[in-house]
Amino acid sequence: MYDFGTSIINDNDSLEDVPLYNNTLGLWPILGKSNTYLTSVSFFDKTDTETNRLNYETTITYLPTEKDYLCEINKKEIFINGKEPSLLMEQIAAEFNKILYPLQLSIKHTGKILGVENIVEIQERWEKEKKLFNKKYKGLVISKIIKQFDKAVGNSAKLTSLLHNDIFYPVFFHNNYQSHNDKNQFENAIHLNLEGAITPISFKGINTIAPKITSNNTIAINFEGNCTLDENHELSRKLKSKEQNSGDLAVTYDLNKETRLPEMIQMVASWFNEKEEHLKTIEVFIAKEATKTPVIENSESIAVPKKKKSFFSIFKSKTK
Repeated sequence: MYDFGTSIINDNDSLEDVPLYNNTLGLWPILGKSNTYLTSVSFFDKTDTETNRLNYETTITYLPTEKDYLCEINKKEIFINGKEPSLLMEQIAAEFNKILYPLQLSIKHTGKILGVENIVEIQERWEKEKKLFNKKYKGLVISKIIKQFDKAVGNSAKLTSLLHNDIFYPVFFHNNYQSHNDKNQFENAIHLNLEGAITPISFKGINTIAPKITSNNTIAINFEGNCTLDENHELSRKLKSKEQNSGDLAVTYDLNKETRLPEMIQMVASWFNEKEEHLKTIEVFIAKEATKTPVIENSESIAVPKKKKSFFSIFKSKTK
């Protein structure tokens, strides 16, 4: 298992306390201002060999609303292993994105997604393109995917659930903005739908807010959680592990001191069998465009596989 560091809690580089109100870290986005995030998702097998990498760009704009928060999202420039989508399934996914975006989401005051708000617009875009899709793409598997997308577009709850297949959404829109105890902690969970699995993986753990502003002038939050998977879970079958597997998840958020929106997010999720042998790792790096070559203060606060090189070294070529 990983040895999770605690340097995020003990960082005393800054004497300025994190500003809180009623023991809660509030979310205060600037309405109308757009923030663009560069995302890199890397997949590693049990030999720590990178098997796949997905890079894309997401722009988020918070809009006026009477309740909670409303944001508009655009996603573009999708690259798979450093190249534009070329395989048929990759091309279809890229086409779906053109229909899905721009996407408007209502966001709870805690940071969690409530639902899709512009579903009528998305349905109209889909109706214009559906016939072309059916003519352009043939095959039983593709036909099934198109039908699933058709059902999701017709239902806000299903479409919201579908979004969680994109790891960006459950990680970025995490329940960070909650009341915490006198140790700057609270129980939390992140639910990930990975590699097309229908059943989400629930990582239950603890959020810890660093009490001091960092030298990067950000608010640091660390989430550490774990999960168990029985042999019947879809991911266990893909891992070809006929055991009860366990998973560790570590996510570090660097939030803007004023708006509390993410400046940078780093995530590592890994799975092990009952003998604690490494099975798989997924690493996610999200950085606001203006900070795409960030200064990493405390790499030990991220869970790093013992067999692997520096976790952050894999992002150097991606963030320039």
